[in-house]
Amino acid sequence: MHKILAVCCISLCTITEVWADTYTDMQQECIKIAMENPPQVEVKYNYGQLKINNELDEKQLQKFHYEMTRETAENLNGLTSLQPSIVLDGLNNMDVRELPNGYLCLFPTTLKVKIEYMPVVYILKDIAKGTCKYNLTLRHEYTHIDIAYAAMNLVVMAFKKQLPAIAFKTSVKAVLPEDAVNVSTQMNEQYQAQASQIWDLFRQVLDEQHKKLDVHDTYARETAMCK
Repeated sequence: MHKILAVCCISLCTITEVWADTYTDMQQECIKIAMENPPQVEVKYNYGQLKINNELDEKQLQKFHYEMTRETAENLNGLTSLQPSIVLDGLNNMDVRELPNGYLCLFPTTLKVKIEYMPVVYILKDIAKGTCKYNLTLRHEYTHIDIAYAAMNLVVMAFKKQLPAIAFKTSVKAVLPEDAVNVSTQMNEQYQAQASQIWDLFRQVLDEQHKKLDVHDTYARETAMCK
């Protein structure tokens, strides 16, 4: 009886090792195919059409500022709303190649991202157009727009550079046909999670850059220019 169990154990271990070796070989072959066929990266972006709004009073502007930032602000003359958004397509464009031993190779062919702003500059309606205070407030908010445009260019470059590496790391798999659907779902989730980190970092950096402009020294310097 012990001999039978020992033989079964040896046989099972041998089968497991053979399967592992086969999968490793198939995965290496799949990686080779994917490297020879790198995905195209399509990053579309839109700065949006800038609008100027002079319809909010002080109370409304402060309320809107709080809704955007969860912070209170005093003596608020202007505000810039960007409404940045992203559409990060999943792994909808996949190639499937047949491998030996009944395996399939799954890898992405196209990676798509769409980023856009919907920029609106709000200026307190009590500030008369054409005055020093109005022009200075407008220039301040335009600086926020410039910061946003520069950040947009950086995140576009980041997606173009990093998405292929993320896709290669998460979305190149040798699978058996019966596992293809589940594995594809898992790959898509992993790809989306890692690619979204680029966007999260962009939002964080964008907020930090805006806060560097909105400091006491800046406001004091600007106020002095209209005296």
